[in-house]
Amino acid sequence: MFLSSKAGYIPEDAEKMISRTEMSNMLVKKAGVPETDIVKESAHCMHPNFLKHQLESSLDRMNV
Repeated sequence: MFLSSKAGYIPEDAEKMISRTEMSNMLVKKAGVPETDIVKESAHCMHPNFLKHQLESSLDRMNV
């Protein structure tokens, strides 16, 4: 089995009406990433802590 996921992109949550800015603030706090490591124009972050958080969240959503 091969699993693939994308990481680094900070999404918005349309269902919960959470903007990308709010989401990035929440994710930064959860992942412990300095705000200066977020590229706000493109809503991306490649900080290792953020990527680890994103990949763990992705695996959790896939029930792996």
